[in-house]
Amino acid sequence: MRCLLLVFCLFFTSALPGGNLETEFISVVSRLQDQASQPFGSLVVAAGGVFLDKPYEGKTLECAGPEELVVRFASFDCFTLMETALALARTVKKGEPTLADYSRELTRLRYRDGRLDGWPSRLHYTSDWAADNQKRGLVRDITRSIGGQPYGKRIDFMTTHRQSYQQLASDDNHRAMQRVEEKINREQRFYIPKARIRDVEDKVQDGDLIALTTPLKGLDVGHVGLAVRQKGRLHLLHASSKNGRVEISVQPLHEFLAPVNNRHGIMVFRPLPP
Repeated sequence: MRCLLLVFCLFFTSALPGGNLETEFISVVSRLQDQASQPFGSLVVAAGGVFLDKPYEGKTLECAGPEELVVRFASFDCFTLMETALALARTVKKGEPTLADYSRELTRLRYRDGRLDGWPSRLHYTSDWAADNQKRGLVRDITRSIGGQPYGKRIDFMTTHRQSYQQLASDDNHRAMQRVEEKINREQRFYIPKARIRDVEDKVQDGDLIALTTPLKGLDVGHVGLAVRQKGRLHLLHASSKNGRVEISVQPLHEFLAPVNNRHGIMVFRPLPP
């Protein structure tokens, strides 16, 4: 699942209560356009950095009714921050960004094959999100190449916790998610145990997408963020539920994760420029 505590459903929303989404988009993009020539990973970090100190808000995509695209810049959970940063970076990199362009990029990232076709089309699990976006050339899973080991865990958290997801009350949606989980479980995945993060952190670049794996039964990933280097060490730019805001970890990632029992490693996905 994309983030441990999220139960997702989408709706289109303005950036701020009573605010104008177009105005908010222009304000955000104006802070990024002079950085469009940077390496793409640096642009992804800059896009995430625009939202430092914005509030954390869980379940930002939850709603009743048909699946629709959410576009928001006011508050974030861990995954919507990552998707927002990547979609903004792709939009700015292409030049002359518009809100419509950004919405198309967000749709491409969030939905299977880049097409919104109901709730099951959303890429709920991080492993599925990464595999689908890799297939379409938006990211590359570099976990194995930088020293990852097999991550053979069975993924079935959503369908075995059906009561936690209002959309899974539908038998059609439940069957669709069972098929998604079966597909995930047929594919080979890799992760880097947290004890080895210090050994491989020099192979991780600014803007790489970091997924924190979890020992929770049936679940692949419990949290995500962006890689950012400070004083030569790897830190995490993320939306923190604990601290209630978007922030950069005070400690390097290795030390940050060491005492955390419900995170046992990382996956690393490199965003690719448009």
